[in-house]
Amino acid sequence: MAPTNYVQDGQLAPWWQPWPGERLQVRALQPTTVSGPTLTLQGHVTTLTPGAHSTLAETTLRFRASLAGTQRATPPPGAELLGMRLDDDEYRCRRATASWNCR
Repeated sequence: MAPTNYVQDGQLAPWWQPWPGERLQVRALQPTTVSGPTLTLQGHVTTLTPGAHSTLAETTLRFRASLAGTQRATPPPGAELLGMRLDDDEYRCRRATASWNCR
């Protein structure tokens, strides 16, 4: 039986609605741990705003990292970075080959 809803308020929340007389049994397992540093993408939202000559794309990524450090993302070809924010702090960025360095 497929869930009738997968996401609620941005969180994974499967919802099943069995018919009267049907039985639903769910078994959930906790993923196994892995050794070493990990980086988990916990959320992604992209908003596209079409314009007369170009399209503005705003992407929000939520990561969880097991260790502090530099995280890298590679934009699509031809993309121009207009700004970057981490939590509530704005960062200045410069192009370095196919990625940007932000401080």
